[in-house]
Amino acid sequence: MLSVNDMFALASSSVATLFFKDVKDWLDEKNIRYVPSVKFDGKSGFDFRFYFVVAKYKKHLERILQVINQPIKSNVEQLLFSWSNTKDVRFDNSELSAIINDMNQKLSAAIKQSLEIYNVTPIA
Repeated sequence: MLSVNDMFALASSSVATLFFKDVKDWLDEKNIRYVPSVKFDGKSGFDFRFYFVVAKYKKHLERILQVINQPIKSNVEQLLFSWSNTKDVRFDNSELSAIINDMNQKLSAAIKQSLEIYNVTPIA
């Protein structure tokens, strides 16, 4: 029974939470100041949540970091819609990077290209 229970611990939602925590721990380890879980209003009137925001500082633009646990088309489409809807209402031309979990599924060239077309920096 215990080994069956251990399998549920690694369900996709648990893996997503673990990956989010890994990213958070990495930011902390590198002493990168960030604000977690920020919602921005989009031009559609909908609000969109982004996982981390690194504030603008001197010559550096505001950087938004979104975590993608599974680099699949639907997740990337959702991110691109969120970004397209919010980037024009953000000040100072914010930059977006997608931090992608590629441990179980490699980042395809098509996904990478679609992110880059929208000026989203993919970080595997």
